[in-house]
Amino acid sequence: MNLERAITTFSTKRYKAVIAVLIIFTLATAALIPMIKVDTDPENMLAEDEAVRLFHNLNKQRFNLSDMVVLGIVNNKDPNGIFNPHSLSRIYELTEF
Repeated sequence: MNLERAITTFSTKRYKAVIAVLIIFTLATAALIPMIKVDTDPENMLAEDEAVRLFHNLNKQRFNLSDMVVLGIVNNKDPNGIFNPHSLSRIYELTEF
């Protein structure tokens, strides 16, 4: 309990020093923000030995790919979704193009 009282007493009697230290700490932290590097590459979100990542890397080497494009197709009008002759023929045309 003495530690609590000491901290309270110090911060109320020397509030200007406490505010100055907090401002310096905040500015120092803000100065470091530009140094943060965020890696949003989904490839790096998996472990090096993850089966999906190994398969992906193998296909990139096999087909000499640097970037992949993934296309999602949805058909809400048909009860079978994209699994109908019209949608599948359109997907085939797109793939062949």
